[in-house]
Amino acid sequence: MNYLFDTHALITLFHNEPGHEIVQSIFEEIENGKADGFISTVTLTELKYLYFKRFGEDESEKRLHPILTSNLTIIPVTISIALSAGSIKKAGISLADAIIASTAREIQAVVVTGDTHFSEMGIEMKKYM
Repeated sequence: MNYLFDTHALITLFHNEPGHEIVQSIFEEIENGKADGFISTVTLTELKYLYFKRFGEDESEKRLHPILTSNLTIIPVTISIALSAGSIKKAGISLADAIIASTAREIQAVVVTGDTHFSEMGIEMKKYM
């Protein structure tokens, strides 16, 4: 199984929010080689922005370290992903989420998310809430 983590999923995991056990279980499957895990560069951007704004540079780097050293494969925004995102984006859905959805489609992954709007773009989801 291929899993692509949405920003919301990782924040839920890091902050032990409701549903974090499910996200943790998927993350452990990936770390143990039982599944393949991915993250978009857009998700890294969102996490860096949120943690930098709230905690500053040092703390944001510390919080991103577990992701950057994990078994997650980081997927850049390619031309194909960018163009696909422009086609599937809907009103009320952020451009970042459209890019994440397009990335999931490109790598044939299930999006780990608490956001229901991925289904509006035809993306399979693993919800934890």
